[in-house]
Parts: sequence; C-alpha cells; structure tokens
Amino acid sequence: MPRAMNAAFEEDDEDEEEEEKEDDVIRPAIRRMTAEQQAAYQQRWRDEIFKMRKVDELYKRGDFPVGKELKYMIGNVRSDREFNEEKIAFDESMKSIFDKYRRAGETHRKVRNYVKNWLRPGMTTLEVCARIEAAARHLVNFTLPDTRATSPALLSLNECVMNYTPEMNEEYYLRREDMLKVDIGLCVYGKSIKPIFTVNFDKDYDPMIDSTKEALEAGIKAAGVDVSLYDIKTAMSEVIDNAEFEIRGRQVVPKFIQTVLFATSEQCIRDGRMIQNKRGGSVHQKIEENEVYEIACAVSTGNRRVREDTAVNSRLFQLRVNEKEEKLSDNLMNLRNQIDRQFGTYKFCGRQLSLKPNDDRIVNLFKQKVIDTYPPQYDAAGSFTSMFSHTVIFRPTVKEIVTAGDDY
Repeated sequence: MPRAMNAAFEEDDEDEEEEEKEDDVIRPAIRRMTAEQQAAYQQRWRDEIFKMRKVDELYKRGDFPVGKELKYMIGNVRSDREFNEEKIAFDESMKSIFDKYRRAGETHRKVRNYVKNWLRPGMTTLEVCARIEAAARHLVNFTLPDTRATSPALLSLNECVMNYTPEMNEEYYLRREDMLKVDIGLCVYGKSIKPIFTVNFDKDYDPMIDSTKEALEAGIKAAGVDVSLYDIKTAMSEVIDNAEFEIRGRQVVPKFIQTVLFATSEQCIRDGRMIQNKRGGSVHQKIEENEVYEIACAVSTGNRRVREDTAVNSRLFQLRVNEKEEKLSDNLMNLRNQIDRQFGTYKFCGRQLSLKPNDDRIVNLFKQKVIDTYPPQYDAAGSFTSMFSHTVIFRPTVKEIVTAGDDY
C-alpha cells in the first residue's frame, strides 16, 4: 500500500466531508452501493468498453497511423538518410514489422484517451486498474496470437516512481493532490510497447508535468542512430537542471531521477540498456539502426535517491525460464503451472492470481528462484514524482515516435 495511504485513512468523516466540499471532490456513489448496485455499475462501464471499436476493426487494411516522424540530425545539419535510396528500400522492407508497433501505439493512444475521460479524484485505485486493464484487453484484441497486455496496469502514486499496482482488497481513494504515474504495456504479435504518462488533478503541479515533457522531447530530439546514450541523458538532464517553478507558494527545484532507455525484446519490454543517473556514462553505448527503444524521463521534488520496497507481495513478478528447475512441492508446482498458463513470461501481480492474504506460495516461488520480482521504487516520503516515456523506432530513414499523441 502506498505510504501516503495510511494518513488518508486517519481522517475522520467530518474532516473528510469538509475537504471534499473545499476541493469540490465528490466520492463516487459506488462507495455506498450494495453488492448488487456495484455489480450493475461495473457492468455499465464494461458494456461501454465493449462498444468501443478495436484498432484492427478501424484499420482493416492494416494501414495503421504512422507515428510522429523526426529527421536525423548531425549537429544542426539534417542527415541525408531520408534521401538515400538504399536506406529508403531497407525502410520499406521493414514496414510489416513497424506496422505492429504502430498498431500497438494507436491502441495505447486510445486507451489513455479513454482513461483521461473518466479518471477523477475519489475513485479507488483498484477500480482504475480494472477499467484500464479491461480497456487494454479489449482494444488490443487479445484473441490474436502473441497479442495482449504485457503486465497489470501500474499506478504509482506521488513519491512512488514506478512499478506499483494495488493489492487485492486494497481501498485507497485518489485525492486531488495525488500525482499518478500510469503504466500500460501492450504487445501486438510479439512486439511490445510500454509508455508511461503522469496524471495530476491539481493545476499547481502543471509546471512539473510540463518540464518532464520538455525534457523527454529534448532527449528524443537528441537521439539517433550512432548517438550515445549518454548524450541523450545529458540533453534531458540539462532541461531539468535549468527548471525551477512554484508549487503552492513554495519555490521548487526539480531533480532529475533517471533517464532510462530500454531496447524492446520479442516478448518483454525493459530488457535492454539503462542509463544510470550519474555524470559520466558510457560513450560506447550507442543506438543502432532499426532498434526500438522506450525513452523515459523521471523528475522528482525529493532527493532522487530511489529505494526499492522490501515487501515481496507488493511487487510485479515474472516467471523465469529455467532449464533445470528445482524440485517443487505439489502446492507450489500447481501455482507455477497456473502462472505459466495465464501469463507465460509476461509480468503479473498477486491480485491477478486471486491469492488470499496469508498465501505465502508466491514468496516461496521467489525464494526458490522460480520467479523474478520488480519492486516498486520510491523517492523520499512526501515528495512528488512525474514520468513520461515514449516508444521510438530508429528506422533507416527517420526516427518514429509510435506512441506520440495530442497529449504528449
């Protein structure tokens, strides 16, 4: 459970009502619904999702929208890659692969536009996750081969930078002052994307959001074939290092937490290269032609010393592919086989397995190295963090931001 939640539950009803009136936040009626009314409420939004047209139905010919294209630059001079006949021919030969990423990118745009239409303070994090996961599952058309959501919806609140998803039976109501990182992973025919975007309800935090977007844009602008990862990190950090804004009357100097570039793999994203937040960096790590990267920028009002949550149950998990697996008890083997059937090597969380609170089998699988874990990462308590990322294809002729939209 996010650290800020405990304090939220300590407020008495009178204080809560005063705060709701002051902030003009209305708790959804589901909080006072009977079980039957809750079921009807959930069915209404599920029906709403079901009526949405899948991306492959909108583009039956497979002509999925091309993402935002940017020219390669050498200093201030445009590269001749887009006019090179050999590069153009190579680019066209890769179209069928690029189209899989484009379809995933269009699906992600539709999911996040759908989310922004209804995401409000007063909703529970579990309800938000359920609606996001249902929309992603429907719009990506999970009935196709190797096509699905690649992980549960991740909702990292405030000082939590990434990798948090609510546990089963968790009851936290979003507050106006919360800053929410929404992480939705999608896979189309084995090609994965996993962009992150930040949602804030209080306009006082808009300057922080704008600075993070600006830094991400600077990093993508600097990126290119044969460009070092360090140069991209430096372009982002320069934007944040020169930023300063006011939040609720207090002057804030934002801190650059990390810039992360991940090369995508066939099944999982985030298995590639990472740039640590430190001066220096490897000049030998360079982007290569036709690589696909997730470029992310995270900013904090804290001390940027990110720490991992030590609780195992609150983590993301991923089944290991072991040639020689240790002998497991029948009970553990049943859970391991259930995970394999439901998720394969994609990431999952405890609530997706409907495990009871006292069920320690998932911890035992982790101890026996049957599964890997991805713990939530936190900055200092009470701080706020924002993150945005895009999936970028470094094509032979141009770089293409397949997840770019009107929002960022």
